[in-house]
Amino acid sequence: MENFPSNNLEECLIRVYIIRGIDLQAKDSNGKSDPYIEIQLGKIRIDNRDERITNTTNPIFGKSVD
Repeated sequence: MENFPSNNLEECLIRVYIIRGIDLQAKDSNGKSDPYIEIQLGKIRIDNRDERITNTTNPIFGKSVD
C-alpha cells in the first residue's frame, strides 16, 4: 500500500519573498510605471499601493510577506 499525505486541514505559514521586478510593462505616458506589490491567497489580500515605487519598470522591492 502506498503512503499518501493526509487530507486533513493543517495550519501552515507561507512566506513570499518579492525581490524585484524586471522589465515590467509600462503603464504611464512617459514609458514608465509606478509598480507596487499586490498578493492574494484565498481570502487574504495584501496590497501596498501606499509604498509604490515611482517612474520605473525595474523596481527593487526587497520585501517578504508572511
